[in-house]
Amino acid sequence: APVLASPSAAFGSGARVSQLARNSGAKVVINGSYFHPQTYAPAGDIVMQGRMLTWGRIPMALAITPDNRATIRASTTPLLLRPLDTTWAGMETVVATGPRILSGGQLITRYSAAFRDPALFGRAARSAIGLISNRDLVLVSTHMKLTTTEMGRVMARLGIRDALLLDGGSSTGIAWNGQAALDS
Repeated sequence: APVLASPSAAFGSGARVSQLARNSGAKVVINGSYFHPQTYAPAGDIVMQGRMLTWGRIPMALAITPDNRATIRASTTPLLLRPLDTTWAGMETVVATGPRILSGGQLITRYSAAFRDPALFGRAARSAIGLISNRDLVLVSTHMKLTTTEMGRVMARLGIRDALLLDGGSSTGIAWNGQAALDS
């Protein structure tokens, strides 16, 4: 489930991954999707407990059903470039992020025009989320500065079939049992 920096205010503040882990009590926390650096407003769709909290422009999302089956799929209707009322029907959790770096075990090197920030394609600390199956979710963060393609190769070597990048660079972070392994 998405973890917000402040449970009282949906968006508007940021927090380090270690703080999110402590505040939420979650076993594992990884940095999330892209956001506006001044307002912290998410750049993509976020669904939490079946409720759509935000709609954004990021075209791919991790979506999880109430019975914990996960998929990576398009987050907008291609022609309208906006969600339909039924886009996330039946989903408990959605985090739109990307770009997609693996599909069916194949490396993706051409990305949607929604990803046009040159910083995204340079070398940076990286986080990604991937699926081995619809019940096996893998979270990866690196200290090493990698390109998007190199991160895709890392995920493929781990046996991941489908993967999306999460925000990276100074936002990269992962925590386990409340302790940050990587905290930016």
